[in-house]
Amino acid sequence: MRRTIEEMVGDVWIWVLITMVVAVIVGVGIDKKTKRGLKLPPGPPAWPVVGCLASLPAGHPPEVMFAKLAEKHGELMLLWLGSKPYVVASSARMAMEFLKRHDQEFANRPMSVVREYVSFKGNSIISMSASDPKYQRLRRTFVMELLSPKKIAATRDLRKDQVLKMLRAIREDLDAKHEANFTEAVLTLGMSLSIGLLFGRDYGGKVFSEEIQTLVLTFKTMVKYLSMINISDLIPSLRWLDLQGIERGLGLGEVQLRKSIMALIEQKRLDKIRLSSDEIESGACQRDILSKLLSLEGEDRLDDDQLMGVVFALMLAGSDSISRGVGRAMQELLKQPLLHQRALDELDEVVGRRRLVEESDISSLPLINNIIKETLRLHPPAQLLIPHGNVEQCEVAGYHIPARSTVLVNLYALSRDPSFWNSPLEFAPDRFVDSNLTVQGSDFHYIPFGYGRRGCPGLNLGGLDYCTV
Repeated sequence: MRRTIEEMVGDVWIWVLITMVVAVIVGVGIDKKTKRGLKLPPGPPAWPVVGCLASLPAGHPPEVMFAKLAEKHGELMLLWLGSKPYVVASSARMAMEFLKRHDQEFANRPMSVVREYVSFKGNSIISMSASDPKYQRLRRTFVMELLSPKKIAATRDLRKDQVLKMLRAIREDLDAKHEANFTEAVLTLGMSLSIGLLFGRDYGGKVFSEEIQTLVLTFKTMVKYLSMINISDLIPSLRWLDLQGIERGLGLGEVQLRKSIMALIEQKRLDKIRLSSDEIESGACQRDILSKLLSLEGEDRLDDDQLMGVVFALMLAGSDSISRGVGRAMQELLKQPLLHQRALDELDEVVGRRRLVEESDISSLPLINNIIKETLRLHPPAQLLIPHGNVEQCEVAGYHIPARSTVLVNLYALSRDPSFWNSPLEFAPDRFVDSNLTVQGSDFHYIPFGYGRRGCPGLNLGGLDYCTV
């Protein structure tokens, strides 16, 4: 559950006296050297230890709060949140500075307490350093082999079957109770798609098997922690106190998550041993993502922590992003009955009512495609791109960026920029008619899946899943 800045600040002040005492002992505070003769990005004034936390606008989610601050301080801001420097880019111009012109300097991922646990010691493709040869080889494997257009096409039947199962489950609920939980159905579908692509087995349906139920429940718990603001990240000297109990919960969750994922990995290894030589020769053992990863040899070989990190990252990207996006699209359509009817009319004309939508139909459904684009504009998978970080201090757009800063690109601000978007707060798919904007990042006002060397490697698959569902 997301928390507002007001709630977070309230928690901070509960511990502020403790913090001040600890700060005196351990010497925590903002590094004064960064201010001597250097032009820093503008931002609210910061106090030692707590930074500018107490002066942040209250009652808003982070992306909205950052957008409001940008109205006062500008398109590039430096915020000291606790003792950590956060740099927020709130315009397409600044997004391009960090993601294109200076992408090499900011291609790293700052580590947080939560990411440390869910990446299994930094071994997720999301959290690895871009300069790590292992990351470069793994990303190449994903883009060129696991998520190539040919491989994605080979999973068409699996994805279609899972959509059919979702529809049957909804129909069963409607027949039995005259109501259905569409949000839960889409979440289950996203999880089924991710698990099926990862492990090559049909775990879907209305009810998961016991082993998958345990994995899914633990996964949801860990995802909940990802959305929480952790005092230990903002004031690292207090981490040992674990004031919110987050690390304790993460530790318990990681143990169960490790157990669940490793059981599936070991089962896949046993399945591979049992395959006949003909099946191995035909490539039957490498039709799912995990089998391909297990087949890597030499310097490309992944250890168990790296395998688990990849599995968690793919589950997060597949299930959470798809369920949120589809749910938001349906909410927007229900608010606009005329638009909803236009979409249904287009489906009737192109597809009819005797079959499901095929992936080959997608190019013939311009309104549906524009609805998806507009959904991704207002409701991207994450309103703040996954944080970027720099190892050394550098200069961007004439400003000094301190070393080890956390850089946040605020898609919420980019997608609501009135200088680029007409009526930016309205859900208006027709704005994309005759537009050359694509989700691949043809313009930095519209980068729902990120951009550059840290852009989403599963973009092609994610786009298809959005359209199909």
